[in-house]
Amino acid sequence: MKKVPYFKIILVIILVLLCLAAIGSSFVNAGKYVTELEQRLSEQQIKMVTNGPVELKLLPWPHLNFRNITLGYKEAPLVEAAQANFYFNYFGKEAIDIKLINAEINGTLMRSFVSDHANNSSNYSVKLDNSSFVINNTKKLEKANGVIKFDPKDSVLLDLEGVYANTDTSIYLLLSHLNDADYLQTAKGKFTVPEVSLEFEGKGRTLLTAPELKGSLALSITPLYFSGLKSKKSGGTIVLNGNLTLDKELICDNITVNSPNITGLTGKVSITNKAFGNTQNSTESSGGLTNNVTFDFHIQTINLDEIFTGINIANDFRQALRYVLHNFSKTLYLDNCNVNFTVDKALIQKETFTDIQFIANGKDGNINMEKLSLNIPNLGSYISVDGTISHNKIRPKFQGKVAISSHNSKPLLHFLGYDTLAEMLSNNAEENRLLAKSNIDIIPHRLILREFKGIIGPYVLSGRSYIKENDDDSFRIHSAIKINEISLDKYKLNEKLKELFINLAIADLDKSGSYFFTLTDNFRWLRSIKGFYNLDIDIGKLTFNNYSYTNNHANFQLSPEIINIKDFSVHSEYANLKGAANLAIPYIKPQIKVEINAEKFDKKFFDAAMPNYANTVKEAYDRVAKIKEEEKSSAASASGNEPKPSGKEVKNNKGPEEGSTDLMDAIVAMQDNPKPELNLLGMHNVEGNIAISVGNLTWPNSNIKNFQGHLNIASGVLQLTDFNAYLEGNGTASITGSLLMLAAIPSAKIAFSFASIAPDNIMFLVLDEKNLLDGYFSLAGQFETNGVTYRDWVKHLSGYATFSGKNVSYKGFDMLTIIKLTAAHNIAYEQKLNIVKQSEMRGISYFDNISGKIRILSGISTIDDVKMDNIRLSGAFVCVYDLNTTATNARAKFSFYPPNSSIFITIPVTSTGNFKTRTTTFDNAELEKYFAKDLGGKVSSEQAAELLKSRKIK
Repeated sequence: MKKVPYFKIILVIILVLLCLAAIGSSFVNAGKYVTELEQRLSEQQIKMVTNGPVELKLLPWPHLNFRNITLGYKEAPLVEAAQANFYFNYFGKEAIDIKLINAEINGTLMRSFVSDHANNSSNYSVKLDNSSFVINNTKKLEKANGVIKFDPKDSVLLDLEGVYANTDTSIYLLLSHLNDADYLQTAKGKFTVPEVSLEFEGKGRTLLTAPELKGSLALSITPLYFSGLKSKKSGGTIVLNGNLTLDKELICDNITVNSPNITGLTGKVSITNKAFGNTQNSTESSGGLTNNVTFDFHIQTINLDEIFTGINIANDFRQALRYVLHNFSKTLYLDNCNVNFTVDKALIQKETFTDIQFIANGKDGNINMEKLSLNIPNLGSYISVDGTISHNKIRPKFQGKVAISSHNSKPLLHFLGYDTLAEMLSNNAEENRLLAKSNIDIIPHRLILREFKGIIGPYVLSGRSYIKENDDDSFRIHSAIKINEISLDKYKLNEKLKELFINLAIADLDKSGSYFFTLTDNFRWLRSIKGFYNLDIDIGKLTFNNYSYTNNHANFQLSPEIINIKDFSVHSEYANLKGAANLAIPYIKPQIKVEINAEKFDKKFFDAAMPNYANTVKEAYDRVAKIKEEEKSSAASASGNEPKPSGKEVKNNKGPEEGSTDLMDAIVAMQDNPKPELNLLGMHNVEGNIAISVGNLTWPNSNIKNFQGHLNIASGVLQLTDFNAYLEGNGTASITGSLLMLAAIPSAKIAFSFASIAPDNIMFLVLDEKNLLDGYFSLAGQFETNGVTYRDWVKHLSGYATFSGKNVSYKGFDMLTIIKLTAAHNIAYEQKLNIVKQSEMRGISYFDNISGKIRILSGISTIDDVKMDNIRLSGAFVCVYDLNTTATNARAKFSFYPPNSSIFITIPVTSTGNFKTRTTTFDNAELEKYFAKDLGGKVSSEQAAELLKSRKIK
């Protein structure tokens, strides 16, 4: 038979014993042990209340397990709602060993218990597992693990780790060699939180009643700076050393520093607390034991650039503000405190700060910040803050004042990281002088600037601002500002607008959208915006492009992916307008929405505010041509063939990516084609709609009332809808249609109608001829076209229209005089012909009604089926007109009955040649025949000349 190894036999025996121990404990009555434990604790004035089941456990060591107990000392709770294990191996007279789980311990009562049992013969060991140690009423060391162990004849040990004020914390305190006289021979302690460690060591006496201690202290700090609410380590550790004295007052003096980045540090800290045995200068309040605290530090020089790595004022200022708002609810409640902190010189981001002062004192729970100030001499700037932090049952609140002054705000803005804004300022320091002050309120997560007043150069402004920290670490900022007067020209905004329009004109040539994408950087800055920003601004007088605007208002809103001008209003000599605008980029293409309402609007306003269109387009084309020429020159140089100079100098201002071959190759319209003469400034790169309403619109040669119009932009198509207007005293107009912008060759399709309008404006637009027609016309039709140049647009124009008119007059010949001349029997034949000749060369003809049709095909307009009539005259007209060359070929026929005659007379008319130099011929054969039959009375030559001059025949 195979022998079983001894170790296996032993293992089986152990397992059997363990099982018997685990099972057997459930058959043991734990009551007598509980009674013994309660009696043992009562001898120490500790009352135990059992609120749950009790079990006797033999493993891993014999102990009593309580599911829910409360321990009280002198009728006050010491430990509440705890799970606890009381171990039998310490049940002798000399010791009690306890393990508390999920317990809450009254630290103040624990200290009193230790004091009362300083010379007791019992030893206590309390182990904590996920418990809370209440330090001062609501102040807790939470999630605590560790041990509290004391032997009054030997030592007291506190060694805990947990979370205090949301910060991982460890506390180690060892008080050694106590004797019957309550003398403390040595004391050691260490308090640690992330990046900070405080150690002390000393000797003293009367530990528990009126502590006394003399020794040394070392504070080790790894400085932090805050990015968001996440800290980052700095370049090194700073160690402060000092003497420590405790005798009714805790004093740390003779403080020195070993850092090479700090010189001339002297300081002192003193704390008076009832716990130290000082009852004269400390009190109790609802907050518990209160302190009298004094901090007094002075530093000669400190190099923060070396202490903190990666300082960036522009970013860190924002993060510091966020940190203050986020943590303001943790403001200390101190009844009596005094702080005096001064720095002679500090180096921050390579800039020298001087005379830094922080002076504050606390009384009755309020902290009075008498002064927080600093100088930046190289920037000519001074900043100061003062105020009071008060506390109530809900929250702390800071109320104070902030002031800033600068001899020249331009370098200050550069220092703060606002380079773009700084570059807009003048190089004249006097014009950049800054002086501002404001009342300031701070409550948790909010900051309010009230009654803000300031002077920037010659400008005076006032307002208010509200800043709220959001849950996602962003800000919500609402500001309202009033400015008496400002000139945007001083900040070169007119030049920047001109440059923007030139780049948009270049972007219009690039149908791929690459140039627009580069120009706007795909609105990356707008996509990365966090938070919400609102600015309500009123400007008394604004100057732009040497033109003044008065009583201006705007409300700007900025949020992730959205710029919203909620409303704006502008008043000037030429226009009074208001409206709203919106830019959103949640989609592939930016979405725009613009609404403009104007009481009056004169084109002179547009000319004064906007860059000249023709010059803008020309500059855009010149820049593209210059880059193309440079590309050819570069290619020729690479092949060894130098090109001949063109002899044309072209200005080459910097665009988004000047000289980019790939980018310019995308501009298909500029290869070998003519320059596009219609440039819509890259509108095909956006989508959205524009609505315009103008009460009185003044455009060259036109006065328009109640102008309404809508533009919809989608997929590279500009859709015109609901364009309606009343042409002052001359009827109404309506236009609808679309313009395809995205194609290399743009195309348009327009439908229009004009009712009861004066035809003169249309004649001027088409024929460049003024005062040719008058009366009331109605015109309706549609046309379509495409092309790159205006000549192409005209060449490819096709469409149709119908028209009709009332009370129409035509300047060029006088048919009424001719008709009346047929009834003048006393005028000689030759004299009649002379009067007819003159009447056909000048004068005005009147028609009661006129109607006709217009057909346009490939830029050739055919006007036919035209009928004209009045009470004595009827006419017909047909014309072919080349819109490109103005070549004209027209035929007309006028017919009438002479007064008191049944003979019907017809006068054919032909007109050929370019419109302005056309040759018009009247066929007077029937008229001359009629005159020849009429050999009635004669008049003198003088009478005939007078008749011709007056043009009046009654």
